[in-house]
Amino acid sequence: MKKLAFLCMAVLALFTACEPTELTVSNSVVVLNVGEEFQVKALVGADEVAATWTSDNEAVATVEAGLIKAVAVGEAILTATYEGQEAKVQVIVEQLVEDQPVLEAPGEGKVTICVQVPEPLCEGSFVVIPGSLTSWNPGDAVANGQATQLVEGTTTWYAGTFDWDVDRAFKVAHCKADGTWEWSFQALNGTLLEGDVTLGNDGNINGDNVINTGNQVIYISVESWELSACVKTNDAGTATFNLTAVGFAPEAKFAIAGSGLAAGAWACPPPAEHEMTKVAEGKYTLTLDVPATFQYKYLVDKAGDGNWEWYSANNYNMPVDLVTDDTEVLPEETPAE
Repeated sequence: MKKLAFLCMAVLALFTACEPTELTVSNSVVVLNVGEEFQVKALVGADEVAATWTSDNEAVATVEAGLIKAVAVGEAILTATYEGQEAKVQVIVEQLVEDQPVLEAPGEGKVTICVQVPEPLCEGSFVVIPGSLTSWNPGDAVANGQATQLVEGTTTWYAGTFDWDVDRAFKVAHCKADGTWEWSFQALNGTLLEGDVTLGNDGNINGDNVINTGNQVIYISVESWELSACVKTNDAGTATFNLTAVGFAPEAKFAIAGSGLAAGAWACPPPAEHEMTKVAEGKYTLTLDVPATFQYKYLVDKAGDGNWEWYSANNYNMPVDLVTDDTEVLPEETPAE
């Protein structure tokens, strides 16, 4: 009887030892267009497990509970972690390609502006054309005559026809479904595909673009927005800025400049209340009241001698939770992994 029991236990142990215990993923490579989503699973054997997911490049792809969201063109590596094991997914995000629509010239005294967006816009939102062609006012886009409509048969092309006069200028922005927009929703990068237009910013469409002639169709491709109107933005409130500075001298000072700050928006040199407090070597912090949809940059006084300069290359967007965790690096420094 004991021999039989021992044999049964041995067989059970052998069976258990043969069960797969390695963490794997249902898809090791995922290719998406910008704006698409895809669900991957973390598996042990055939069983799905509740792994912790992270992305090494959330500007390209985010992941939550295995649901991948393609944000922008590029590549990202997603990591599933479960009971000390890791499994990875390579995500490749490509630009959705749609043919340029053929639109008729609108007639004398008018222009048509046709804009391709980098991804299908969220429901109800649309492209607006602020400027002297329409109105610079970021209020109600429809009332200001700035609205465009989705071109029939496409998912990424928006067009509108506007009255034209000599030296009329325009920009391109993304608008919320309720018809409101902020300057932070304007195009950051883009290309003039076709049209008699003098670009206002070194060949990029994010400047004041002057329309030279009427009765034409202007085609533009937007590659990225400063901030998408489809993304939830911060409410006004008290924000905490946390900064890690790599490669700077110990005496360096940092400060915040940004949109709509009470003590002076984008002020350089900064007012005293915008200067950050050094809390450890290379670590700085600041608590500051900020408006809704806040964007900011860092200022630096590298030698601590009062010579302030702009440091951030592009605007940062304030997180919804009003807490930042940024890193600024001197060009000659490489941050430790």
